[in-house]
Amino acid sequence: MPERDIKKVGYNLSRTRYVKYSLYSIIAALLIIDALWLGSKLWSRIKPAPPPIQYTWKQLNQQYVDSLKSALEKMLLDKDHPGAGMSGEEFDRAMGASMAMMGHTVSFELTQNQRDANVIKTYIDCRLTADGKFKAGLTRLDECMMGWPIIELYLSTQDKKYANAAKEIYAFLDKTASTTKDGTLQYSADNPDDRLVDSLGLVCPFLSYYGKVFNEPKAQELSVRMLKDFLEYGIEPRSGLPCHGFSTSRECPLGLIGWTRGAGWLMLGLTETIRHLPATSSYRQDLCDEFRKLTDTLISWRKADGCWGWNANKPDCHLDTSGSSMIAYSIERAIHSGFLDVSYYLVTDKALACLVKNTRSDGLVDNSLGDSGGVGIYPQIYGPAAWAQGPTTALCILILDRESSSDSRPKNRL
Repeated sequence: MPERDIKKVGYNLSRTRYVKYSLYSIIAALLIIDALWLGSKLWSRIKPAPPPIQYTWKQLNQQYVDSLKSALEKMLLDKDHPGAGMSGEEFDRAMGASMAMMGHTVSFELTQNQRDANVIKTYIDCRLTADGKFKAGLTRLDECMMGWPIIELYLSTQDKKYANAAKEIYAFLDKTASTTKDGTLQYSADNPDDRLVDSLGLVCPFLSYYGKVFNEPKAQELSVRMLKDFLEYGIEPRSGLPCHGFSTSRECPLGLIGWTRGAGWLMLGLTETIRHLPATSSYRQDLCDEFRKLTDTLISWRKADGCWGWNANKPDCHLDTSGSSMIAYSIERAIHSGFLDVSYYLVTDKALACLVKNTRSDGLVDNSLGDSGGVGIYPQIYGPAAWAQGPTTALCILILDRESSSDSRPKNRL
């Protein structure tokens, strides 16, 4: 073979070996990188957990509370931002303002913070005359929930204007009840036989509080009657979950079983009614028993994250922060008021941790189910809303109050 051909063959063999060894090197490098990655994953699982952060929940979350309140103030007072997306007219009509004020009302009750009082006063004063009459009158149950913060203003200021406003709300409710066949309150005149669960959260807290402050037993009796009727006719017996309402003429449930915001309305009506009833009330113990029963039922339907889906009996459905925050607030308030065991703090702590994760950087609580269009109508629209913002703020304030107490109640560690 000629010398030139021999050199050519040698060159080709050398190049082949170079390519082969280069491929081997690349494969080896990839195997080493893969082994290092797998090793780091394994180490992350077996290495000791870091010690918990040694800060109190209050220190970590006061900023969160402030952001919630700032968002509430925008909902109530900023004309360019009413109700996080609703027009001012829709916001007032859809009980949004009252639900937003719930956060400031509970905060003012527990802390006497003037910032809270000023927000409530600013919103309510522009709707009242100098002697406490509602400028636009009262036509719907939605408007009556603001009686709760109005009573708080009266107790703190002793201004008769607010007493007159509270009395006007009660007179409207009492007159409305007198026109129905069963002597309770219809949510809408269009369906006079229907009793919706929304009504319980809208008016029962006010009725029970009004009866206590103004020594009007009839107001508390109406609140109790509405709750007891719903517990008898509006609960689906096999699941133990509330329906959207019930028919007084047929004495049967209406609408979806386990609408979570509906459960929140019922829980809110129960807890606020019970805490204002006198200890001697013949209704108190029965309502406490029903509250504990409903609480245990709802806990059994929770999602893994500690909150509830928009339809409680389907835990894998979309989270609803509105119903979840109302339920959690009601449980925390019941413990705070002494008619539910402190072991339930674990429930409210976990719920709040979930709500914190669903709060935007500007303080708006996200993932609230949109406004219901009526019985059986639940638009799958999610975002910020007053009926999540207010109860979440109120829940947070109650837990902060627990944290700052000097007793031996369990502290939030989430």
